[in-house]
Amino acid sequence: MVPDGSKFEEKLIWTSGDVVIENQVLLESGFRTDGRIFIGERVKIRGDLEADGDIRVDLFSTIEGHVASKGNVYIGEGTQIGGKLSLEGNLDVGKNVEITEGFEAKGWINIRSSIPLVVYLFIYLVELLKGGHSEEVEKILGELDDSQMIPISDIFFFIPNGSSMGQESVINGHLYIGEKCKVSGNFLVKGNVYIGRGTQVHGAMRVTGKMTAEKDVSIEGDVESDEVIELGKCRVGGDLVASKIVMTPGTVVNGVMHATEGIQFRTRRIREMEDKVKRFKDNVDRVDEIAELLK
Repeated sequence: MVPDGSKFEEKLIWTSGDVVIENQVLLESGFRTDGRIFIGERVKIRGDLEADGDIRVDLFSTIEGHVASKGNVYIGEGTQIGGKLSLEGNLDVGKNVEITEGFEAKGWINIRSSIPLVVYLFIYLVELLKGGHSEEVEKILGELDDSQMIPISDIFFFIPNGSSMGQESVINGHLYIGEKCKVSGNFLVKGNVYIGRGTQVHGAMRVTGKMTAEKDVSIEGDVESDEVIELGKCRVGGDLVASKIVMTPGTVVNGVMHATEGIQFRTRRIREMEDKVKRFKDNVDRVDEIAELLK
């Protein structure tokens, strides 16, 4: 998930909202955001992290650059920071954390036990079950409601488990790129791809699912899909290869197009006809007629 207006630079990705990076992800660049940054276990980042909000890093992750936050910072056990850590809030750090160039914190500093709280809770529940206190266990689980979860902002940047991002990116899932973004690098996406209006992609795309690009999108490299490539009025600098290619009049392709099931041009009239057929199948037209009569 790449939100609107995100920009990929050589060593830094500029974005807005929260950044959520799941476990075992490799990033060849850092992040700068006006929100918060959440990093999972065993993540490796070859760049800096800068956030106006909090930064949370889970166990055994590596950040080769600097880490800066205007809020609080939480560092899990075994994490390594190759640069300097600076924050304006409180620092909560686990054991065996290495910070090469030192740290500067304006708030409180707390060094936690190497065993996470969830492990303590698990051990406690096991002991209660061994002692036959099942009612006590149910009471504790009933008190662990969703209010203890950390809500993510409506706008967020998300990278799924085991993915990598850089000059050769591998995404283990679908890829959504918002409007007016600048994205660089070649992508192998194990799912569908959607690219919003006005976005520039400086690289090629290999997609196992469906590929959709809206109006005014620019893709410099080749685009290959195992399913359908559907293009708005946009520009592709390389070749198109798919089972089927659906294009809007005005689309520019500088390379060769190859589609085993053919190439189709979608005019405005065809889109309107498809929409009417869909509405008829969903009985939407009939519902609209009744709603109009009720007015």
